[in-house]
Amino acid sequence: MFTDIVGYTELAHADEGTALRLVREQEEIVTPLLALHRGRRIKSTGDGLLVEFESALHATQCAFDIQERLYERNSRAGVVPLRVRIGIHLGDVEEQGTDILGDAVNLAARIEPIADPGGVCLSAQVHDQVRNKVPYPLEKLGPRTLKGIRGPVDVFRLVLPWTASVIPTDAHPKNRIAVLPFTNISPDPNDAYIADGMTEELIATMSKISGLNVIARTSVTRYKSGERNVEEIAKEVRAGTILEGSVRKAGDKVRITVQVIDSESEVHLWAESYDREMKDIFSIESDIAQTVAEAVKVRLGATERSQVQSEPTHSPEAHALYLRGVAYNTTEYGREASLISAIKCFERAIRIDPTYASAHSWLADSYLSLYLLGALPAEKAWTEGEAAATRALELDPNDSDAHAALCALRFYQGDMARAEREVRKALELSPNNTYNHSYFAGLLANTDRIEEALSQARIAIELAPLDRFANEMLVWILKNERRYDQAIAVLRGILEFDPDHADFRTSLGECEMGLSHADRAVPEFRKADELERSDLTQSNLAWALARSGGAVEASHILDTLVQQSASRAVAYHCITQIQVALGHPEAAYAVWERALAENDSRRLRSLPHALRTGLAYDGLRTEPRFTALLTRLGAGAHPTSLSAELRTESVQMREPSERPSSGEGPDSED
Repeated sequence: MFTDIVGYTELAHADEGTALRLVREQEEIVTPLLALHRGRRIKSTGDGLLVEFESALHATQCAFDIQERLYERNSRAGVVPLRVRIGIHLGDVEEQGTDILGDAVNLAARIEPIADPGGVCLSAQVHDQVRNKVPYPLEKLGPRTLKGIRGPVDVFRLVLPWTASVIPTDAHPKNRIAVLPFTNISPDPNDAYIADGMTEELIATMSKISGLNVIARTSVTRYKSGERNVEEIAKEVRAGTILEGSVRKAGDKVRITVQVIDSESEVHLWAESYDREMKDIFSIESDIAQTVAEAVKVRLGATERSQVQSEPTHSPEAHALYLRGVAYNTTEYGREASLISAIKCFERAIRIDPTYASAHSWLADSYLSLYLLGALPAEKAWTEGEAAATRALELDPNDSDAHAALCALRFYQGDMARAEREVRKALELSPNNTYNHSYFAGLLANTDRIEEALSQARIAIELAPLDRFANEMLVWILKNERRYDQAIAVLRGILEFDPDHADFRTSLGECEMGLSHADRAVPEFRKADELERSDLTQSNLAWALARSGGAVEASHILDTLVQQSASRAVAYHCITQIQVALGHPEAAYAVWERALAENDSRRLRSLPHALRTGLAYDGLRTEPRFTALLTRLGAGAHPTSLSAELRTESVQMREPSERPSSGEGPDSED
């Protein structure tokens, strides 16, 4: 890969200082992205770079990320534009010391000037390697005659999203597939878990095929009601192909009907009905995955075909329990009780077939999810989760879910190096998994690799535009970096599809507060409070009211929370951010001193992160007393896990009665 700053020579003659500053800025932007995409910097060419990558895909993804960062930078008011051209070629090179030589290097250097300012051009060899593996359109520019190169060379342009409006492209690539929730038409409504499990398994199986870009489950769950047509769904999730189907179970027999639809023409590419026994369900999933790949002209490699065709268990009974467990694990309703039921199902499946690797890996995920809800002590969750994930990998070293579970476990334990190794392996095995990209984003943010974190978060959203966790992660990182305008743009987009999500309303209010728009924050916090009342939503509302002329209402909310704290665990932060906003910092310091004395782990859990990053405390940050407080809490030295905070903060702030507490879930009879 060659990069080159557009107009550098002219600028250097006119203003050498600015030109050199742009070179340094390019280095600052590009260097962390090279590490992320396994690029090896060979040398600087003055205002550009020569970089070698492990694969054409890594090079192309890195080029996209570089141009995205530069586009964001150039969009800021008052900056001197920094535009870079990038050219990529794939071929053999000869190493000479620390340099590389050969025709491949010369060709990449000749392709780079063809790119538009801020653009990326690829050779045909690179195009052939990445065309079914990147979510960005590739436009053929036709044969080009290049200086010093014999014969014409086919060149392609990577169509960047912010330029797509002026370049006619296919907005919905055919290999971008949405698997809609399967419909249960069984006589017994209790058999719905088979349809739900089938949907999840198909998404997981098809995601192992690198040439398919499969939309994550969380982005398609909303279509379970069947109220949207294919055209609407395709537009919302940007899918070129839709797969839908139904399941009917009667005794040991199952009928599965599937159809694959071209979303642009709404033509049925393929349809099939399977009348089989339950024990044959794996072969059905394998056949569907391979046929869909063929329908959108994706070729499976030998390893991929082997993975797709594998049968994880020979026990229909164990698999039925596994599917039931997956359905419980992935439901959004009665989360704690459902996870307990999922654990029971996976444990029963493992008793029937101890070699069922997928059951072990989902068991690990369920234990860790219970921990994130605050419903299971860390020691038990980590012990049980590690045992299950480790056993899964002993049975199947290529179980990406098990690697993902170990990544999460190491992440929460603070072992970022081991967590990164696990998530990289999980992504290598399942590159389309939006959760793994989101977890990777959180991990990178926790180690202050912010641009890399944002890149991973955006990949997650590209894979699943409507996924709540992926969008929450991106917004969380942007908020912590105080890039409020960018965070608001993301939130406005997701709220069009999910207007009644309290956490997104809360985040929007926080961003408005960050921009000193307390009057705009009040209605967002009030809406979040109406949707899902908690101590946190009440506290946020009071915080904004105190800053926008509503001190009387804010004081009333504060008095109520203080009174309630006498009988239940109201989080300290929910009280102190109001006190500070009302101009009573001494009262807040008194609460924090009491917190340290009482050492109530549940109420302290979210306080270090809130004090370290919370906007409400900006006015105190220069005080030595506040700095000393952070040190005593450990907030300065130990970064808080972003993803854990994302998924637990709202739970921590609720009253205990607002979360299910029974040890028996909806599947208690199991």
